[in-house]
Amino acid sequence: MFIWDIFRHQKSFRDFCGLKIQRIFKQKKETSGDGSLEKAGKKIEISELNALINEELKSLEDKSKELGDNIKNLANEFSLKIKEKIPFLKLINLDEKREQEKLKAIVMTNLFLYISSLETLAQNIEKINNRETKEYLKSMEQIFNQFSKNSSMSFEKATILIGKELADVKSIISDFVKSFYEKTEANKWAFDKITLIEHLKASLNELENLKNIQKEIEDNIEIIENKIVKIEKEKKKLEEDYKMYKQGKEYAKFIEEQEKIKEENNILDKDIQKLKQDMDIKFLSKHFHDDIKKSKTIKNYQDNFMNALKNDDNLEIIEIIKQSEKQVDIGKIKEIKKRIEERKSPAENEEDEKSKDFNNKIKHQEHDLINERIEMEKEGNKKLKFEQKQKQIMMQIKEEVGKIWNGLVLES
Repeated sequence: MFIWDIFRHQKSFRDFCGLKIQRIFKQKKETSGDGSLEKAGKKIEISELNALINEELKSLEDKSKELGDNIKNLANEFSLKIKEKIPFLKLINLDEKREQEKLKAIVMTNLFLYISSLETLAQNIEKINNRETKEYLKSMEQIFNQFSKNSSMSFEKATILIGKELADVKSIISDFVKSFYEKTEANKWAFDKITLIEHLKASLNELENLKNIQKEIEDNIEIIENKIVKIEKEKKKLEEDYKMYKQGKEYAKFIEEQEKIKEENNILDKDIQKLKQDMDIKFLSKHFHDDIKKSKTIKNYQDNFMNALKNDDNLEIIEIIKQSEKQVDIGKIKEIKKRIEERKSPAENEEDEKSKDFNNKIKHQEHDLINERIEMEKEGNKKLKFEQKQKQIMMQIKEEVGKIWNGLVLES
């Protein structure tokens, strides 16, 4: 809020001065003095905007300084007039007034309170004389607000018995306020324009920040794209090498060995089944059902014949068979036990170590591809978000340019 707002919003001071100020200067686009019409319909690139802003601010700063100098001169003259009136106010004497002494005392007390407020007003105005225009106007607002608050009551009580002298002071204040208001109102457009330009500069800075972020996102996307291309090439090369390996002699030999292992295991399974039938485990179980130790051994063979034979380190089953007088080839039992212990399992999914290595590497590449594509999607969403934000800011900048320079068109 600047000084012109005091007189619109501070009722007590306005009433105190006895003013009914109306806007004397009605702002019109045709007479604003900012050269707006010269820009109407013209186009400008965003790259030219900073130069135009600097040029406009320089012009407005010159106007602001000129206004500040004029207002300071006006305020200094006002301050001098007030100080010249103060000695005369101090000489006022109510002894000849035919009023109650109590009333005269009240009036004189308030007169000197009012004089004190006037002295403070003049001193405060002189103190801010070196401030820049904008700060000067803000300070003037504070000074007059405080003066209005401190002096209104004492002025009203002093005027009960004192007329002309206080009327002269009131006239000086009223003339100053009116002149002050006229000058500030006449130049209000310049301060409004400075505010708009500050908003425009903030918008341009935001746009620049968004562009920098957008560039970072685009750089990240390019990096991710290159990673994906590299991983896909590596994966394709691995798949081709794996295919060539599976068509080669080394893998063919491995498959041949796997087939041999399967064949040997099939023969062993048949021999195990034949031995199991020859041993007649069911018969042995009935024959030795009263012998706890032998029954336990036989139970193991009933539950899993191959594992029981493999884990029967002392071949207790042979002694059991002998005691049962069952005719079983003991040598065959020992031979099959040895074959079980030496039994090989075929490779899972027909994969040798090299195949596993190929498949692990390919799976790792697939995992990396998934992660990179997720990152790509995230960066793509961020890019879209910042593009939309940039469009919004650009529209805002175009509107601000149109307001500052009436009708000037900013090209995208």
